[in-house]
Amino acid sequence: MLLYVPASFGDLDHVDSRGLWTVPAGQACAVTQRLSAALPDEGEEELEWQAFVEASFLSLSAIAATPAAPPLRVIISVEVPDGLVAGMSSSSDDDAKDTSPAAVTIPAAIPQATVTAIHVDEPAAIADVQAALTHPEDDAAIEDVLNRDMLWYLPQEIPAIPQG
Repeated sequence: MLLYVPASFGDLDHVDSRGLWTVPAGQACAVTQRLSAALPDEGEEELEWQAFVEASFLSLSAIAATPAAPPLRVIISVEVPDGLVAGMSSSSDDDAKDTSPAAVTIPAAIPQATVTAIHVDEPAAIADVQAALTHPEDDAAIEDVLNRDMLWYLPQEIPAIPQG
């Protein structure tokens, strides 16, 4: 299963030279049954894109939690065995109604997950990210960040990723 894990630059230090990473317990995004049900006319690529966009929004929280890290969104895409996350099924409980249909919970750390890609904002996005962090209630500031493209890297390219 492919997970989109919101992260910060500090998390990249823990991806090893083989492209393996211990995914911490917490929140991530994926193509879930709830997402598929919410967007029944969308194909797999569109559903993956929606899960990715949701993760890019959640990455703002990861940045806010690590103020020493560069203010740029980071998403680490990983392949993990099925069954290691909660929230994949179509659920009608009240908790599920209050979260994104792409949201999943990682109840325990997942060791040795294969990193398939790393997505990072380009350094020119710093002002938009800072505006979104400073004014999280400002829909326009959030939209400006979410409309920015993120750059794509392989795990072995981590040392070359610009940090601002």
